Amino acid sequence: MQNFNDFLGNIEEDVDFDAETFKFNRYELDDGTILRFFGMPIKIFRTKQKDPSGNPVYLVNTNSVVSAVVDNDARTQPEQPVPPEQMKLSPIDFKEIAEPWNVFSLSDGTVLRIRFVANQIKRAKNKNQFGEHIYFIDHNMSLDVRPPQIGS
Repeated sequence: MQNFNDFLGNIEEDVDFDAETFKFNRYELDDGTILRFFGMPIKIFRTKQKDPSGNPVYLVNTNSVVSAVVDNDARTQPEQPVPPEQMKLSPIDFKEIAEPWNVFSLSDGTVLRIRFVANQIKRAKNKNQFGEHIYFIDHNMSLDVRPPQIGS
């Protein structure tokens, strides 16, 4: 797997984009929590590289948003914030409810579909400002690049 810094010399253009669809991934956890996840693109770069079909390769930098839907009786007193590296994490079983493709229109005419797939979800013993467990999602990102149609 290549690192972001490996691509810096290959960047052709910083591409502007707009979201056409924006849907959360949803997971049902063994503790009854419904977890919502969205990987929000922050930067999209078109690189000088081409895929086997001759289409540009894109580099997508994202930030993750995770939100839990929790039963009222599962909440406790909020806790003081703790840095993530100090949290005690345990894997938790989950069932996929939805892992949709989100669609983005790029300023170069390309349509980019992005899908995130959870590999593992971990729950911290720590609680957030709402008295809910904190969750972390290990995920992969899939891209489906649809170049502009010439003559359409």
